Amino acid sequence: MKSMAAILKETFRTSDIVARIGGDEFAILSLQTSWDNAEILMDRLQTKVRSFNEKKLLPYTLAVSLGIALYPCDYRCTVEEMLQNADEMMYASKRNKRKTGTIG
Repeated sequence: MKSMAAILKETFRTSDIVARIGGDEFAILSLQTSWDNAEILMDRLQTKVRSFNEKKLLPYTLAVSLGIALYPCDYRCTVEEMLQNADEMMYASKRNKRKTGTIG
């Protein structure tokens, strides 16, 4: 858990909010992020996890499944709605066995 938290902090900007929301799930609130930037961040995170695993610092490998929910700045919704949408994207990614993630 600590290793993944460190990778997340290293991957995202200091202005982004990285929070553990339960179990092995984390949420990142990244303001002013476009579709293109979301894909870049997703790729960067996957690369950092892969690089960490190659070092074999742990007796197991880290894995990440991603779901990204993007909203326009003026869109009104609750945090719960955002998390639910991102969760749905993550499970869509798992169902489709995507190695990167799903953005919606």
